[in-house]
Amino acid sequence: MSQLVITKSGHLALVIGILQSGNLDLLFYNRNVTKPWNITKRDKPILSEPPYQATSESDVSQSIVSSLVQGGPSIKGVSIENIRNDIDRRKLPRFRDNPPGQDTAKAMNLLAQIARSGKLREVQPKKSFENSQKLEDLNDNLIRLLEYEANFGVNEFDIANLEKIREFLELEKSIAEVKLQLSNESLWLDAEYKARMKVLQRLEYIDNQNTVQLKGRVACNFSACHCEVVLTELLFNNFFDKLSVSSCCAILSAFVLHQKVDKEEYEEYLSEELILAREELKEIITYVQETQDLSGLETSYAYEEQFQYGLMHIVKSWAEGESFVTLAPKSSIHEGTIVKTIQRLEECLRDLRGAAKLVGDTRLEAKMEEASLLVRRDIIFCASLYTT
Repeated sequence: MSQLVITKSGHLALVIGILQSGNLDLLFYNRNVTKPWNITKRDKPILSEPPYQATSESDVSQSIVSSLVQGGPSIKGVSIENIRNDIDRRKLPRFRDNPPGQDTAKAMNLLAQIARSGKLREVQPKKSFENSQKLEDLNDNLIRLLEYEANFGVNEFDIANLEKIREFLELEKSIAEVKLQLSNESLWLDAEYKARMKVLQRLEYIDNQNTVQLKGRVACNFSACHCEVVLTELLFNNFFDKLSVSSCCAILSAFVLHQKVDKEEYEEYLSEELILAREELKEIITYVQETQDLSGLETSYAYEEQFQYGLMHIVKSWAEGESFVTLAPKSSIHEGTIVKTIQRLEECLRDLRGAAKLVGDTRLEAKMEEASLLVRRDIIFCASLYTT
């Protein structure tokens, strides 16, 4: 039900909005006619094409309103939003002469009928806005308060009823805050989560309905190394097919080593095959990084910094059968770190073998099985107090 008001000048108006300032947005009936609203019943009601120009006025101070119409006639079956949109549209010069919209015309007809019927004389007007300053303290609009009236059975805006409404508003605000805290919008990592989902969609790990695809299932197979997405991209690009078994082990060491080593220390030991493989790996890393940037995923580090190539020459030689005694002096990395890295590498090879089996690549599965056997030997995998 829409709210009717009577101005101090005696004109009838329909409230179509409350501004943030607390002022009213009104639709007037007979705004420019001096005769007040209490027209005699003998006046013919307006039914179809009213001889008036629908007049609205926004930012009207509540002080011009004399009374609220309570318990009497009302405007039903019209959309206040449609009326506002119609009025805003006809404020534009090109639409100024257009006839009122359907809801606007209907509202004005109803206003005319109410004004001419004399029913307002039978209604006891509510208290003046001027005597109800508590309304502004509630920081709510008139229409919403009138809806609460119906819920609470309130007949007048006295102090007790306003306190009931205030308690209801405070409770409603508390409920809204709790709902916000329980929603995704309140999570600190919600934005990062959504960005990561976009990355996975762009790389086709999940579809538009967030259903996991084959590449996603393959990526879930890796647990022993970081950067599962890059490793999955290498697998689907047949990266390992053209590499020897020992070179596969060497490249994969970049996924499990966490200690940074100066490039000058190991660069001279790298074969041409390893250098080319490393460059191809960097291209895949750049592709994943660009996809993350395009999806709005921000990281506090450069993506490529997660890959360390300082043990590639050591691991390659180890897979080719060289002893640990001769290999350890070729790197500044502590012997214990080398042992742990090769142990994690063997776990990574097993994960990659399982991923190859998942996609049906029997050649890669056999190659990873062979690589695992070559790596898992000698002192590095001997049982000890530290490794068992």
